[in-house]
Parts: sequence; structure tokens; C-alpha cells
Amino acid sequence: MEYGFLSVIPPIVAIILALKTKQVYIALLFGIWFSWLIVEGWNPLAGTLAMIEGMVNVFQSKGNTRTIMFSALVGALLIFIQYSRGVEGFINIINRKLSKIRRKEIGV
Repeated sequence: MEYGFLSVIPPIVAIILALKTKQVYIALLFGIWFSWLIVEGWNPLAGTLAMIEGMVNVFQSKGNTRTIMFSALVGALLIFIQYSRGVEGFINIINRKLSKIRRKEIGV
């Protein structure tokens, strides 16, 4: 079966939902569910069951599981850096060093 334009709708919906709600994971899950809904002939129950089965099948591959785990760990590290204000501290250190360099250049 050819889906044509329908195959473009789920990613567009997921992107718009992610931009509006700022909840990327929920938007991605909704996009996946919407895709399976189209594939299963707009049957919500069959689409939901197919989505769950498809997500379980993704973890049967070691490579897929490693990639998902790595991505989750990188995301967790970024959240940790954000909450610990590590970037803000780094910027403060750089600004202090730049101020010292500027003071030496103008001779203060």
C-alpha cells in the first residue's frame, strides 16, 4: 500500500507538537503512535498495539539498544550539567579571564 502524503504527516505533527509543548519525548511517542494509526487503517486500538509491539521489537537488536542507551546517557549528562549550572560557571570563569586580559591590554 502506498501512503503518499500521509507518510509526511506524522513527522510534521511531532515537530509541531514538540515546538509547542517543549516535551520532545511525548511528541516523538505521539508521532510514532500516529504513524502506526495510519498504517493500521485509522484503528486506534490496533495502532496502539502495533506501536507497543514495534517499540518492543526495537530493543531486540543489540545495536539499537546500545544506541538508545547511549543517547539517554548523553541526555542525562546534559540535564545534569544544566541543573548544576556548569555552563554558567564556565562562562563566568571565561569572562573573568577575558576581563583580566582586557585590563592588561589597556594598562590598568
